[in-house]
Amino acid sequence: MPQIFTTIETNITLKENKQLFSSGSINITYVPTAIYGNPYKTAISFFLAEVFYKALREHEQNLALYHFMKDTVMEIDHIPGLNTNIHLIKLLALSKFLGIQPKLDHSPSKAFFNLLTGSYQPDYYPQTCLPAALSIAFFDLAHNLDCKITKSQRNSLIEFLLMYLREHHFNFGEINSLQVLKQVFD
Repeated sequence: MPQIFTTIETNITLKENKQLFSSGSINITYVPTAIYGNPYKTAISFFLAEVFYKALREHEQNLALYHFMKDTVMEIDHIPGLNTNIHLIKLLALSKFLGIQPKLDHSPSKAFFNLLTGSYQPDYYPQTCLPAALSIAFFDLAHNLDCKITKSQRNSLIEFLLMYLREHHFNFGEINSLQVLKQVFD
């Protein structure tokens, strides 16, 4: 039985009502080797696998998205150290494939990121906006993959990004593996 993030290649035929009909051969194309011995990589992998599963309900072939997910697996597997922000970076990258990429136009005159509009704005509304420090951290994360953010900021940003996905992507739902991810990083 393949482990999480084992990459397979298969041909699937769809019925007219878009339900799976049959599958031809299944070929394993990549088996991660370093994820399972590392609790951080394992927690991130389970989290991202659940996010990918809940976010992606496409029946059409999408090679760019497939390569993004496969490259994500390989990056997590092969990275010698661990970028503790990788799951945030991948959530942000996934938003592009879902067609809901936020507009990252932070400036001194637009200091607060609005969850509903997906862009920065001049005024702060606690119900829909990130506070100034988190708005800056979000902008920095999107533009500098090696930016340093605190554990508290990381936890707030992951909650925020999941809220953003739920707000802009129909039927996204709750992510059950989030609590495990947070516990592993505590």
